[in-house]
Amino acid sequence: MLSVMPDPTDSEIEGRLRAMPPDVFVRLGRAMNNVRRADPATLTTWTPSRVLEDGAHTFPYPNYSADVDELQQVLYTAGLVVPFDWMHWKGIKRYKTKEDLAGASVADAVRFTTSVVRGERFCDGAIQQHLDDGTLLAAIEVIYAWLTADRSTRITPSE
Repeated sequence: MLSVMPDPTDSEIEGRLRAMPPDVFVRLGRAMNNVRRADPATLTTWTPSRVLEDGAHTFPYPNYSADVDELQQVLYTAGLVVPFDWMHWKGIKRYKTKEDLAGASVADAVRFTTSVVRGERFCDGAIQQHLDDGTLLAAIEVIYAWLTADRSTRITPSE
């Protein structure tokens, strides 16, 4: 019998975020800022479809810049891609704009980033779409702001 893990609760996602090492937190901020400052036209180039020698056709696919690749890598390293049933999560439809995401909980922002990053495996260009419309960075900004606030409340002043 197949055992299915339950989706993580908001509290469990927040616990993962609190466990993020400081160097990964810094790396996340740097990656987010690098993508934000980059010329959007340089973030993705597409390799066109082509016909191979044997007559087979390839599909076009995106080639992400080093900044986007680093952002994807740090999202995994930081634990911002969580195991849950992202394909059936209704939040991806609820958070259609970056303004919608500004009001999202940190757990939903993590779920959103998971849905986008995992969605790339099934739909080439999913990350580009969410970079273009600003929703991926908006979700990461919600997470980063929460982390910043959470860390500042847990730091004790040195004597």
